[in-house]
Amino acid sequence: MLKVIDYVILTVYVVDIFFQFITSYYNVTTGDEIFKPSMIASRYLFSFEFIIDFLSTFPFRYIESSS
Repeated sequence: MLKVIDYVILTVYVVDIFFQFITSYYNVTTGDEIFKPSMIASRYLFSFEFIIDFLSTFPFRYIESSS
């Protein structure tokens, strides 16, 4: 049962990452809404949000130590 809950939570985070790559954002400096996919992706990839999302979905528990 815990594995099912774990997979559901993992799926939610993966879907969140996907939506972050396609969701437009508001540029405060210019007052424009940005719809260009390359600008959305680069902004997300270099943000603190991406680091949190990536670390929450990376399967650390499956990496075995070599010692």
